[in-house]
Amino acid sequence: PKGSTTRAEVAAVLHRFLIYKYEDFVKVDDTDSVIVDIEKFTLGQGFIMEPTVVKLQEGDSAADVTIRAAKQAGIELKYGDTSMGFYLSSIKDNGVNEAALPEYLQNALAADEVALGERINDGWLGEFDYTNKSGWMIWVNDYEIDRSAGAWEVKPGDVIRWQFTVYGLGKDLGSDSYGTPFVTVGDKDALVHAMAVASKHQKAGKAYENAVKVMEKMDATQAEINAAAAALSD
Repeated sequence: PKGSTTRAEVAAVLHRFLIYKYEDFVKVDDTDSVIVDIEKFTLGQGFIMEPTVVKLQEGDSAADVTIRAAKQAGIELKYGDTSMGFYLSSIKDNGVNEAALPEYLQNALAADEVALGERINDGWLGEFDYTNKSGWMIWVNDYEIDRSAGAWEVKPGDVIRWQFTVYGLGKDLGSDSYGTPFVTVGDKDALVHAMAVASKHQKAGKAYENAVKVMEKMDATQAEINAAAAALSD
């Protein structure tokens, strides 16, 4: 009859439950946590650390949760204190592929007659790699914070994104702190959140795969971002 469940559909559901454990279908609760990721999309190289849920401790700063998230993921960081506070200089990155810069960044380099260099230290990604205006920058809740990560207190539900700027001190990430941005970027926080709290089963699916592609697309429209987040949240 119309609207009834077919044997094939029942078999498919049973098959999924035979393959996946119960917890694979359960989403993470982030009500007492924050979400941290590490991105190198300006190089066309994806994530160093995909969106990760980190439990909060009293008085945590953005630096504190970043250090714990990286340790949780087995990723080494080089950081220290400067006159400006906490400074993240470099991140261990063994998954090195040839840089594939987005077109707008290629155009910006060409316009300024800047040649793309190489990484200073093999297996690491950090300040002054590729150009003399590169390094790690941090956004919290789609806001480029105006102080050291060590001085920025975080609260439950915050989304912390570390992004690598190849050239322009963030202009390639949509920042206007040092002049007109090279690109207009959308707010991806809802998509980052959906990726972080997705169940293991969801992370094995097409919606998650598409979410990664949209994250990696620096100039993705807000409509594309919202659609990817909605599909993963269903």
